[in-house]
Amino acid sequence: MGSKVKTTSGRDKQPENRTDRASASFLFIGPMFAVQAYLTAVLIAFIWGPWPWPVVNAYKLYGFLILAQGMLLFGYLSSGRKRPCHDCWRLSWKHLLYISLVLNGLWLYNNLVERTGHEYSSYTEIVASVRSGFVEPGVVYKASHEAMRERGGASLGYLLTLAVSPLLSFMFPLTVLYWNLLGFGAKCLVAVLMLLDALTWVASGANKGLADIVILLPFLLFARTAMVKRKVPWRKILVAVVAFACLGIGFFVSFERGQIGRANNVVHNLYDDSAGIEADQNNVMLRHLAPNERYGVAALLIYITQGYYGLSLCMELPYVPTYGLGNAYYTASWAGKFLALRDVSNNTYPGRANEAFGWDDFARWDSIYPWLASDLTFPGTILAMALIGRLFALAWRDMVWGGHPVAAIVCCHLIILCIYIPANNQVLGFPRSGASFIVTLLWWLMSRRRLI
Repeated sequence: MGSKVKTTSGRDKQPENRTDRASASFLFIGPMFAVQAYLTAVLIAFIWGPWPWPVVNAYKLYGFLILAQGMLLFGYLSSGRKRPCHDCWRLSWKHLLYISLVLNGLWLYNNLVERTGHEYSSYTEIVASVRSGFVEPGVVYKASHEAMRERGGASLGYLLTLAVSPLLSFMFPLTVLYWNLLGFGAKCLVAVLMLLDALTWVASGANKGLADIVILLPFLLFARTAMVKRKVPWRKILVAVVAFACLGIGFFVSFERGQIGRANNVVHNLYDDSAGIEADQNNVMLRHLAPNERYGVAALLIYITQGYYGLSLCMELPYVPTYGLGNAYYTASWAGKFLALRDVSNNTYPGRANEAFGWDDFARWDSIYPWLASDLTFPGTILAMALIGRLFALAWRDMVWGGHPVAAIVCCHLIILCIYIPANNQVLGFPRSGASFIVTLLWWLMSRRRLI
């Protein structure tokens, strides 16, 4: 049913319409504004930050980055004022959430094994693993990677995980979006499951779990505000700001400790061996910080900006076809294993940058662009950014104003993809997230029906 508009007079009606339009525009453009602000900040940190990256093709690199970012915005805005679509299959968000809760509970141990690479014979071993993750996250991270390499291959349990990964991904987004509609028991169950899942990430020494929460939570809370279409009291805004600040500080502390541990507890005088550069401690981003804080900030800045240096190296290489399988490690690996295309892994842009310049594609970032360009070329990647932006806009509309539960999952995947643009192909680059994104994307596209 359409909402009734107050029509006491023409003077009263016009300002109300303008206010509604301005509010709707803000609620629509807000997510892309946040993404653009973040990508701009990373670019500024790359160009003027403390790490003097030895870029030899600055104009080509910066021109490409600005154009790609602009095409992402253009794709988002190209959706215009299209009406949102709802779920024509009429699947209940509550049923999907409860199914996801059950599966996430059943998969806790599988997640722990998958992320740490270890099998556990008792709860005591699990507790000890989590404790080690809190105390020495960097050391545990390296041990987990070694254990996963030794395991090798895809177990039956992992293949089953890939099959149910779309349903596993419903828990966090739907919980945040519909928190006020959940009963007390459901809220407690979600809190326990999310805490236990976070501990599996702690046991692996990785920051990925907390990072995704820090990234997605503001977007989902903003979406929930747009869904209910009401003003948020300033007290709630203050509480949200404090909560985000605490999450951000917690992530930074965890990240700093993890980076120190991964460097064998040696600061290395803020020197990067691969690029042969040393951080400028007189840079405005570092000069006023204490030594420990300086290392943490410098480590964070090199972490989020190094991908653009890897991109600059890749842009110096000619294009070599990868047959649509070069956008991720696992697809390139499968090409060699199942299709006898063993050159795909070596022909990706990151793989060839490793061979030509010694920029390790397993240990260092190259940004998302060389991975996509391995299949699409760099001009094709520019067009792909417009498509990503358009899908982002449509999924956001369907989630917020169409109430489409699957659109929420697609939207979250696209948010993660956009935030990790300076790092890697975060969504399609890994089997579990890639399977979840592809299945939910097709599910959403096939189940859309325009609202009248």
